[in-house]
Amino acid sequence: MLTDGDPTEGVTDRSQILKNVRNAIRGRFPLYNLGFGHNVDFNFLEVMSMENNGRAQRIYEDHDATQQLQGFYSQVAKPLLVDVDLQYPQDAVLALTQNHHKQYYEGSEIVVAGRIADNKQSSFKADVQAHGEGQEFSITCLVDEEEMKKLLRERGHMLENHVERLWAYLTIQELLAKRMKVDREERANLSSQALQMSLDYGFVTPLTSMSIRGMADQDGLKPTIDKPSEDSPPLEMLGPRRTFVLSALQPSPTHSSSNTQRLPDRVTGVDTDPHFIIHVPQKEDTLCFNINEEPGVILSLVQDPNTGFSVNGQLIGNKARSPGQHDGTYFGRLGIANPATDFQLEVTPQNITLNPGFGGPVFSWRDQAVLRQDGVVVTINKKRNLVVSVDDGGTFEVVLHRVWKGSSVHQDFLGFYVLDSHRMSARTHGLLGQFFHPIGFEVSDIHPGSDPTKPDATMVGFAKRLQQGPVAWGRGVLLVHSQQWGWTHRWCLH
Repeated sequence: MLTDGDPTEGVTDRSQILKNVRNAIRGRFPLYNLGFGHNVDFNFLEVMSMENNGRAQRIYEDHDATQQLQGFYSQVAKPLLVDVDLQYPQDAVLALTQNHHKQYYEGSEIVVAGRIADNKQSSFKADVQAHGEGQEFSITCLVDEEEMKKLLRERGHMLENHVERLWAYLTIQELLAKRMKVDREERANLSSQALQMSLDYGFVTPLTSMSIRGMADQDGLKPTIDKPSEDSPPLEMLGPRRTFVLSALQPSPTHSSSNTQRLPDRVTGVDTDPHFIIHVPQKEDTLCFNINEEPGVILSLVQDPNTGFSVNGQLIGNKARSPGQHDGTYFGRLGIANPATDFQLEVTPQNITLNPGFGGPVFSWRDQAVLRQDGVVVTINKKRNLVVSVDDGGTFEVVLHRVWKGSSVHQDFLGFYVLDSHRMSARTHGLLGQFFHPIGFEVSDIHPGSDPTKPDATMVGFAKRLQQGPVAWGRGVLLVHSQQWGWTHRWCLH
């Protein structure tokens, strides 16, 4: 069912609508609710779906609705089994999470967690029964604690209590879902249980939030990682809100506000039209240059041949661009790839897609999330930026610039900054990557230029030799500006 608002005609009482839907379906098929826009009573849709063995999903109107619908449909298009039961010996386990599922779809998974009743018991059997297309499905699995621990170690799980935290996470989700369908007294009891488990295991839920020490925006406001319930007013949050505190993080080098084009002067990155900023710590100076290319051109920003890690950016043009005139280009799409771990990330001003080549999940800039995949951590900071940290590699930041009414730029764009590159190999190249290695330059013949405020000069640049050998720069001519000396010059790189 697709809907874009509240019930307005016919039966409008929500409890009666829920009853009518249950009587009409009677368990014969699942109901999936898709809610469009911000005026949808999403909690109401969720309850309706859960009561009819389905689920609800919000479709954001300011994003690609077609892509969102296709992604949702691909998850439920191929049901393989119905009435899936996972049965365990009664004396073997306690506090099981949901072990009966109405549907199992191709590409999905069913996870059941619980506590082992007898600490001395290291293995037991579990029976799985379900109905397939015209036939019964039955299998018996051996649950072996030592094999599970070995498997987790091989897959690199850092937390020793990973399985226990998984059990807690699933239990909290079930408590939160159950409280939507009960009366106020029972809801308070379920909220209390979910809150206590959230605090015990450190999960951010609709009952909790997490603040970060050491970060503040230009107005002095400290960010809070929050997971509010969909459409629920604060009065619906029963029990006190609690706060987790994370260890201090370094502030980002930039802010995502697009009402200013002032760029930082002690970082390496690229932003606005695309304006490249190269911090040279050996000289306590910053070099700047622009690349004038047409919209649609893809620029190689970072390329490490040793690992295959790469960052590419695609240019977009100003929507108000005058014909035949270069009115500025900006980064509208960034691709970050680490082939060693099959990691791919595509970032646009609208969406953030993990592993787009494999149908991975799509996030919006309204999300607050931390994603981990085989040594790569992606932190999405709601409506501001995202940070990509690669083990044995570098740390990079993508900044979102929103365009406000009256701005000279007529569409949203991205900025890209290098926060840490010291672990990148000496062979790294690209428009930014070539400057990850120590460089030097000499300035001479400073004299008045055509602009009285900007003298001209002659500049000779060179790359210092490293133990791994000389650093090779691509040959080319750049227009370079020194912020310390105040001159602008064409620089031939060799």
